[in-house]
Amino acid sequence: MFILGIETATAACSVALLSYDTLISEMRIVRKNIHAEKLFGCIQKILNLGDVEIKDVNGIAVSIGPGSFTGLRIGLSAAKGLAYSTGAKIIAVSTLHAIAEHVSYGCENICALIGSRKDEFYMAQYSRQGGAISEVLAPSIIGANDLVEKIPEGSVLVGPALLNIDEALLAKLQEKCVVSDSSMNLPDAFSVARLASERFQEGQHDDPNSLEPFYLQDFIAGKPKNRNVQLP
Repeated sequence: MFILGIETATAACSVALLSYDTLISEMRIVRKNIHAEKLFGCIQKILNLGDVEIKDVNGIAVSIGPGSFTGLRIGLSAAKGLAYSTGAKIIAVSTLHAIAEHVSYGCENICALIGSRKDEFYMAQYSRQGGAISEVLAPSIIGANDLVEKIPEGSVLVGPALLNIDEALLAKLQEKCVVSDSSMNLPDAFSVARLASERFQEGQHDDPNSLEPFYLQDFIAGKPKNRNVQLP
């Protein structure tokens, strides 16, 4: 069984090829606004490296959001196109969940953060019991002024928002939380594909006809309303 992972929710354009849970090949380019140009070339390269043809791929895992509006549209469009043309099943994965997967075993409370609009973040909280991560708080939008209060003390913080967060806010977070190493903060297609592989092996997948990016907020000017939304 082969799973192709696609991650385009942030500045990273990442693809990975798995056989069940084993990584075969992967590629990541960290540069803004290159997803549309580079994605299919990256997919072809990792297939070639793994000596696998696209027709042999059983599942296509895609990071569904929240994240960049444009990046999510590009990734999902590519995943749908490949699914329609090959008959592969499509499996959507929360971007925040995939980021939380980076945190090592033994860390019980994990908070994943992606930058949203100015002074706002996409946030979700997870708990790791044994090897599995479960969602504690569904993805929501939270203001910078509320972030320190809302995050449980002792949590491990991870995510691309930490790469350019305000220094004063970061210092306050570090007083009550553990901030992950910068190498762990960008999402990657390997984590997306690994999470999708678990679902796929249980017979789960998504309908490409109805699947849409998980934006969490409307693409309009002005301040969005805070709300919790459960992923499908």
